[in-house]
Amino acid sequence: SVKLRFFAKSKELVGCSEADIALDRDNFATGASLKDQICTLFPCLAQLNGCFVLSVNQEYVHPEDCDISVKSGDELAVIPPISGG
Repeated sequence: SVKLRFFAKSKELVGCSEADIALDRDNFATGASLKDQICTLFPCLAQLNGCFVLSVNQEYVHPEDCDISVKSGDELAVIPPISGG
């Protein structure tokens, strides 16, 4: 399993700051498909309209990234846009 951390609005929507999840590693080949899998596991994230980025072990994942390696014990994060004044 991997640890998935939530920040800001994503934390509010999911109702917790982190979750341990199992990912189907055969089901994502790009950053975009990894993002889709996270949204399938947490449908409430649809309220963000795709406006968030993912990180794997504190490295941003771009939607077009093709060689994503996620293994047991890794940390993923959902990072929505930050706003404030």
